[in-house]
Amino acid sequence: MEDELRDYGLSEKEIKVYIACLKAGACTANRISELADLRRGTTYDILESLKEKGLISSFKSGKKSHFQATEPKELLVLLKEKGRRLAEIIPSLEKIKLSITKKPEIGLFEGFKGILTMLEELYKEKEILLYGSAEKVAQVLRHIPKAFALKRAREKIYMRVIFEHSEEAEFRLNDPQIKKVTSMKFLEEMRKFPSVTLVAGDKVGIIPLERELLAILIKNKETSETQKLIFENFWKQAKK
Repeated sequence: MEDELRDYGLSEKEIKVYIACLKAGACTANRISELADLRRGTTYDILESLKEKGLISSFKSGKKSHFQATEPKELLVLLKEKGRRLAEIIPSLEKIKLSITKKPEIGLFEGFKGILTMLEELYKEKEILLYGSAEKVAQVLRHIPKAFALKRAREKIYMRVIFEHSEEAEFRLNDPQIKKVTSMKFLEEMRKFPSVTLVAGDKVGIIPLERELLAILIKNKETSETQKLIFENFWKQAKK
């Protein structure tokens, strides 16, 4: 019984006082204090708390206050009222939740293995946007770009790419299987980019190409939407 009252929302001391009131009927706080084995001052505080919750009522008899528990079935009535009041504020609580921008999840991956792990995460999506320098990518990542281009071809992952004109960029258009899942445009400005950026779903992957081997993965809708806008702006400027 105590477990159920605890689940209802009563504290240990509230349970003691409530059950003492049920046992004793209408009686003074002193008597309830004795039955609950609590100090009188503590008992008074708990009785007031239970009165606020509608589980205890009080009346004067002579100069003394007497307390008695409400009918146990009132617990169900009060619980239904709690549920009704909670249901009324759910829409407001949902609005508060929606108004808070989710914090980005940021992961740092080091070395070739780390970069492979990040790319595997991005390549779970069916469409990827990529912009940066093909030559720098090939110099730094070696065989990885070709391996993942072939992976895309096998798994039918579509990619739009913006590179500078270079042999490293052209090989993707020379392979018929890769070409089926690739749209490429050229913008010489990409040659200057110190990193390559990939956008897939709500994820953005950035691989710096002029320092130690590492990759950054950002999971955040606002960040990915911003990168998509940047990509589309470059795409309009680029040429086939």
